[in-house]
Amino acid sequence: MMIRRMTEKDFSRFVDSLPECERIPRDRGKHREGRQQADYFFRHKGIIAELKCFDEDMTSKLQLLADMLMKQRNLVLLGSMSFNGIFRSQPDYPKLVLEAIKKADSALVRAFTKANSQIQHTKEDNTLPDSLGLLILFNNENKALDPGLSNLALRYCLQQHCADGRPKYGSIDACIYRSCVAAGRRANQITYAWQTLFLPGKCDSVAQGYIKRLVEWCDRFDWEEGIPWEGQDRLDDPSWV
Repeated sequence: MMIRRMTEKDFSRFVDSLPECERIPRDRGKHREGRQQADYFFRHKGIIAELKCFDEDMTSKLQLLADMLMKQRNLVLLGSMSFNGIFRSQPDYPKLVLEAIKKADSALVRAFTKANSQIQHTKEDNTLPDSLGLLILFNNENKALDPGLSNLALRYCLQQHCADGRPKYGSIDACIYRSCVAAGRRANQITYAWQTLFLPGKCDSVAQGYIKRLVEWCDRFDWEEGIPWEGQDRLDDPSWV
């Protein structure tokens, strides 16, 4: 059964349906080399948003890591289990998670790096120093990023700091992550997950409420536009980093 995922084109049509929102022209800010802009303005430019989509499955890389670790540690697995489920009881579990993120989520790190730069350029080139930076991630294909691992990976990225103590991705204040990947025993069983994360002290209650409503509005747009979600397990996890 074919499941239609929401694409960047779909999301742009969704943005066009919202008041106080606009697409940022792709040629804006390219007068200087390397000054690419973000994708969208929300709330009268109070929020600058960049959308990234994951369309490559990294499961094979994560499986190679899991197989190697299980062999080294003489672990026996009966049945299927997520990476978290296999290694959560290990004393160096946090270190293993970081290794898994590097193996399975290289696209996630690239997305954070580029989006951080694009949001920063948009703030500077439009004189919007106080606008919030929002990274929107759509995972349509990467089955390695199950909801458990993706939550850890997102928190890991948002909490990274440079050697001088500055946040590594200082232009990103909040993140919306949407997953729609096949999971479970049946090919048509879809794990459909929204995760919304905020950096403490960056997003006030008004901004938090607006970002959470974006998720609700996007949900409704899906159904109204006929983008199907079948055999789904629904997981909502709005949380602080």
